[in-house]
Amino acid sequence: MNAPRLLVMAAVLLTALLLQTVLLPTVAGWRPDVVTLTVIAFALADGSDTGARYGFVAGLSVDLLSGGAQLVGLGALVALLVGWGVGRLRPYVGARGAGDVAVAVAAGAMGFAVHGLTALLLDLRQFTGANVVQGATATALWNLLLAPAIIPAVRLLSRRFGTVDGPSGAAGSSGRAW
Repeated sequence: MNAPRLLVMAAVLLTALLLQTVLLPTVAGWRPDVVTLTVIAFALADGSDTGARYGFVAGLSVDLLSGGAQLVGLGALVALLVGWGVGRLRPYVGARGAGDVAVAVAAGAMGFAVHGLTALLLDLRQFTGANVVQGATATALWNLLLAPAIIPAVRLLSRRFGTVDGPSGAAGSSGRAW
């Protein structure tokens, strides 16, 4: 993995964290999950390995920024699973525009639901059953609005700074993107 690619991925993550925590509004008590949307975008662009690795780092970053509000590592696990799962779906996503948005909507809602249900199972008292349903719905709606802008931008950056397979389809010297 080259240094410019790592810097671009770090810049995307930092930008997503700032958008999510500072700039984007809360509507009806729910804030958009831009970080998970970038995990989905990298997974769609590069595949399951990069999606899982970026997802883990992104989820851990969100966990550490949340302070004592949640169990550190739960968000990292969920983002890792979302990145891996979306990356595994990548060959089956048809149209880039509508297919990407549909995957982002479904993966965002499922990621929130897995996070909320795991928190309920661990008795962390962060969510109720109704909150999980409301949050998954809100995440799906936010992703429907934001995915058409974020996914193509991340895909363009990923293509510009190299992907797992590269332009010719052959793996690089290490076979890994990150």
